[in-house]
Amino acid sequence: MDIPSAYLTCSFQIEGWPLEIYAQSLPVNKQNAYLHMLVEWELLQLWGAEGHAEIRRLKSVGLKTEPAFAAVLGLQGDPYVELLHLADWSRHKLWLWARQRTSFQNT
Repeated sequence: MDIPSAYLTCSFQIEGWPLEIYAQSLPVNKQNAYLHMLVEWELLQLWGAEGHAEIRRLKSVGLKTEPAFAAVLGLQGDPYVELLHLADWSRHKLWLWARQRTSFQNT
């Protein structure tokens, strides 16, 4: 997978809520943020309530979403890049691999 590097992020707060805008000059279904979201959704479907709780716990102690998923999966390196590598995998391959790397065994 070629990982496009040209993107723009803008982080700010509104009434105490942190917001981040991510933009890439690509169709939405090819953008990194969208691909991350698809992988994360598949993993949450696999993990069920236990996985949801663990991701929320990691986020509550300060991790952003992609680093939280990378921590659960034991991914090394840049979590944003590593999750993109998983985006090309079939659901079956992703689930088999993720089951071996986590203690969440739902579904």
